[in-house]
Amino acid sequence: MYLDRRDTVSFAAGDAVAANKVTHMVDPWPVRAGDRNIAFDGERMQAAAERYRTNRVTPLATAGTSSVQFVPVVAPVSK
Repeated sequence: MYLDRRDTVSFAAGDAVAANKVTHMVDPWPVRAGDRNIAFDGERMQAAAERYRTNRVTPLATAGTSSVQFVPVVAPVSK
């Protein structure tokens, strides 16, 4: 489709009906968004805050994102 010269103001022109539906919606958020009873581990959060406050942050156990050991394959040098 040739989009360089269109008879519209922008590429989003023509979405007025969808925009009006969202504008007049009473509560666009899902019901779970208002749940303030979030499960957490208080002792773990307290220990993390204490480490941050005393500047004793522990490094991560692993630096990679995979548990598989990666060994690069080196091509033999031909003479």
